[in-house]
Amino acid sequence: MQDAEHRLQCTCVRWFRYQYPELSALLFAVPNGGRRDPVTGARLKAEGVVAGVSDLILFLPSDKHHALCIEMKTPKGRQSPSQKEWQLLVELYGYRYEVVRDFLEFKQLVKSYIYEEVCGDFEGFLRLMDLDGRSKEVVSTFRRNREALAQFLKTGKQNKTTQ
Repeated sequence: MQDAEHRLQCTCVRWFRYQYPELSALLFAVPNGGRRDPVTGARLKAEGVVAGVSDLILFLPSDKHHALCIEMKTPKGRQSPSQKEWQLLVELYGYRYEVVRDFLEFKQLVKSYIYEEVCGDFEGFLRLMDLDGRSKEVVSTFRRNREALAQFLKTGKQNKTTQ
């Protein structure tokens, strides 16, 4: 991974962990890239390293996708042939795959995925509640008023009008 891609990825992960602490363990890096000596490369291949795997995976299923795979690229960066092959494979099996070129694009992608795909359906909301360990009372509140979901996820507090 190039220095610019590294810095972009670090910024994106730091923002995600700050913005969504209850989901932070579900966004992880796949350290497949980089130069390695032949012995280390052989050991990693034997352990299961696969060429082309995306840089980040958000292991949060939605009603449309099993997870979100994110490939970090500079504005002029291009996917390698193995990255394109992996993209086709995971999309075929129901995963969402996106190439991200800047921080704003990452933020928009993640917010869209969480608020529209994951929380757009009530089952997705319930999965989030289970991950966060919230009480049954909170789930009941949102059964009455689903529009409060975005505010709740952002602040962690219930809207007084929905209690």
